[in-house]
Amino acid sequence: MYKRVEKHSGKAGLPPGSLVYVGDEAAAESVVRCTALKNEGVINFPLEDFASFNADQETQVIWVDLKGINSAANTGKVMDIFELHALLREDILDTGARPKVELDDDYIFVLGKRFARQEGSTIDAEQMVLMLKGKCVLTMQETAHDSFTAMENRLLLMKEKNRHAGYVFYALLDTLVDSYYSFIENFGDELEELDEELVSTADQDIFNRVRVLKNELLLFRRSLWGMREVLHKLLNEGEKFFPDKMEPYLRDIYENVMQMWETVDMYRDMIGSAIELYLSSASNRLNEVMKILTIISTIFIPVTFIAGLYGMNFKYMPELDWEYGYPSAIAIMVMCVLAMVRYFKNKKWL
Repeated sequence: MYKRVEKHSGKAGLPPGSLVYVGDEAAAESVVRCTALKNEGVINFPLEDFASFNADQETQVIWVDLKGINSAANTGKVMDIFELHALLREDILDTGARPKVELDDDYIFVLGKRFARQEGSTIDAEQMVLMLKGKCVLTMQETAHDSFTAMENRLLLMKEKNRHAGYVFYALLDTLVDSYYSFIENFGDELEELDEELVSTADQDIFNRVRVLKNELLLFRRSLWGMREVLHKLLNEGEKFFPDKMEPYLRDIYENVMQMWETVDMYRDMIGSAIELYLSSASNRLNEVMKILTIISTIFIPVTFIAGLYGMNFKYMPELDWEYGYPSAIAIMVMCVLAMVRYFKNKKWL
């Protein structure tokens, strides 16, 4: 569901690093899935065994995936295992936080968003966290939605040379960015449909839908800009965390984001044009109504004049005593109306 501004009033007065969840309360409890990549294959294990798998020299990569960050118990355990700084913990729980990247001597921390929407529905923006530390990779998701289903198959089929935490981190980041394409395609289809409807029927309901799309695009554009900065920083400062020859792959993600950015700018222009089209159509409809009312008023000006003239009740008005005075007055009124209607049609005002 789209939200323009997240509620931060619950954090007022608290010191930096205070752990206050800012977002929608999820009904489902959080789930932690731990996966180890070893020579013999992919092994799933409970969170309690993390230390032993991490200490095992045969373990090539460990991937910890948490779904449901609002659960204090599981989220706290995972944060403690990865020794997250208090300010990073605060950012994770703040679902309105802007996408960012933190590079330290031994870890990469990326805060981002997953976007999804079905045609005719509102945007679904979910908080996402990706972290690389040593041979361990951490992903945290705001809801129970499984955003990395395809990643499990990639782990099973992963070649020996790619069994590196840096490569797994790249693959997860690539999966997150690729998910933006489905949002953009769905958004574009609905925008084009509304644009066509506005041309034929510029009613208030269609305009309200355009305004909703505008707000959704603002939220997506804000996050996309943050992801652009994330990838730019990874390209320039994060090479030590990745295997050799990984720069072209990261640059490919960056170029995808830039392509999306250009598409979003195009959609923003389309929305601006759609709003201008609606306002222009509304103004034209108002002008048409005013024109009709003005023509009707103009037609009745001579009729009103004749009726007012003979309604003054002066004593010496010869027409008042004339036998054909009344029908003559009516005939003159009708003739004036017909003459003006014909004049307006000749001028193509009617």
